[in-house]
Amino acid sequence: MVDPLHFRKLECMMLAAPLVAQFDCSVSVAEGRAGISFPVHRRHFHDAGGVHGAIYFFALDNAAMLAANSVVSDRVVFTTGFTIEIVRPVREGRIRAEGRVTGRQKDLIEVEATVFNDDGAEIGRGRGTFGRSQVQLGPETGYA
Repeated sequence: MVDPLHFRKLECMMLAAPLVAQFDCSVSVAEGRAGISFPVHRRHFHDAGGVHGAIYFFALDNAAMLAANSVVSDRVVFTTGFTIEIVRPVREGRIRAEGRVTGRQKDLIEVEATVFNDDGAEIGRGRGTFGRSQVQLGPETGYA
């Protein structure tokens, strides 16, 4: 069992990241699971008036990364591969992505993530693998 303080520190680390700070995010972490949510704005849109695929990736990858890091207590994890599928467009409201660890092979952690709109409808999904980096978790990474 991982110390719950580890989860709170991961939440702080995520919120301290400069890119994440631009999204007004809420995050939550538990063992093997994590979530991230934020409002969508016009600045997130592509030319056709819907949220750009990069925003789907941002939500899915971050939820998945936090879930993976929830089972690693000494190092930052990094994405080694990630695929996404966009199910439906979204134009307003908040989006919420949830990630969960589905397996481990050697030094890789496998994670699945799903992103939902305000109504709880699935708008996208992703699957990825994460590895342990050489970067220690600590105050310098926002893990505090």
